[in-house]
Amino acid sequence: MISDKESKTAGQPPQWLKSLAERFPTLFDTFLFLFAMTVTIILLAQKQYSFVLYQGF
Repeated sequence: MISDKESKTAGQPPQWLKSLAERFPTLFDTFLFLFAMTVTIILLAQKQYSFVLYQGF
C-alpha cells in the first residue's frame, strides 16, 4: 500500500527536472543562435578567403 505522500509526488516530476525544463527553451535558443553565428562566420571567412585567393592570382 502506498502512503499518501508517495502517491502525491508520483505524478509530478522532480524539482531539478522542472527547473531544467523551464530553463531548457532559453538554453536551446542560445545554442541555436551560437550555431547559426558560427556557421555564418565560417561561411563568411571562406568566402573572404577565396576572394583574397582569387585576387592573388
